[in-house]
This record gives sequence, C-alpha cells and structure tokens, in this order.
Amino acid sequence: MAIFLLKHAPFAEFTAIAPAPQSPLMSACSLDPKDFQSCRRAALKCLARRDHCSNELRLRLTLRGYEFQTVAAVIKDLEERKLLDECTYIEHFISHYAGRGQGPDRIGRQLRILGLNFELVGQLIGQGQDWIMQAKEVRRRKFGAALPSVKEDIRKQSQFLRYRGFTTAQIRAALQAPEAIAVRFSNN
Repeated sequence: MAIFLLKHAPFAEFTAIAPAPQSPLMSACSLDPKDFQSCRRAALKCLARRDHCSNELRLRLTLRGYEFQTVAAVIKDLEERKLLDECTYIEHFISHYAGRGQGPDRIGRQLRILGLNFELVGQLIGQGQDWIMQAKEVRRRKFGAALPSVKEDIRKQSQFLRYRGFTTAQIRAALQAPEAIAVRFSNN
C-alpha cells in the first residue's frame, strides 16, 4: 500500500519521506548520505536511462538514502547546467503519450500528478499537437474508417475517446464527417 501512495501522491509530500538508515537500498552499497559527488553520479545515471522531472529525481535519490539537502543541491546544480529541464521533460512526455493515443486531458492529469507547473503544462499541451487529428486517428484505429451513425455506436466511441483523455469538442469533431463540419462552419 505504501508503494501505491508513493507513486500516485503529489510529490510535494515526499519531502517528509526518508528511508530508514538500514534500508535495503542503502545496504547494497555503503554510501555517505551527504556526499554531493556520489549523489550527482546517481542522478546522472538516472538521467542517462530516461528523462526525469525534478520531483521524480528528488524522490529516487531520497529513497536511495541521500539527505534532502544534498539532493536539493544536486538538483539545483543539474538545472543550472541544463542537464535537468522541466520544459524538455514535459515536451517528451507529451510526445510519448500522444503517440500512444492519449489525449490532452489525460496527459495533463498525469503531469499534474507529477507535481509539474500547471501553467507550463497547459501551455505545452496546447502547442505542437493537432489533438482533433489525434482523436480521429485513435478512433479510426479502434473502430475502423466508417463513422458511427447509430446513437449506441456514437456513445460507445465517445466514451472510448473520453477515457483516452480527449475533450468534448475534440470528440465531437472526431465523430463528425468532414462535410458536416464544413457546412456548420460556413453557416456561421
């Protein structure tokens, strides 16, 4: 149960969490919890595997046994050297999950769970992706090229796209024929 809470709780609460001095992570190799260079090497190993946001990296390093002040200094150093960048992390995160067929609402929710800046997340989600085309492609892959005509099929496909994280406007556009959209906009 504790692992579930660690993975899904907002990262602001992790400052109070510190591993016990004899945790299994620390016993594998004896480390000095105040050693800046050792902590920095561990952080760089994590970053070499994949991008991390500062909150994720802070949690990983703290769980390895490094003191919070040491971890904070390492993260500040990495940010100053541009080795840890929230903006790049968010862009890669959006690109990855959009490629998996998830919509902007779901991606934004996941990023907010990670404790990232709301304004930056909203700004980066709004640019660079054509979410209506993404919703159309996700719908086509799941249900085929034919647009739904029966209310039950429309409801089923709408629920599917909503679960994937697309907005109501994006779902409506994805479920309408291109001619219907053109006629509606030309009448305005």
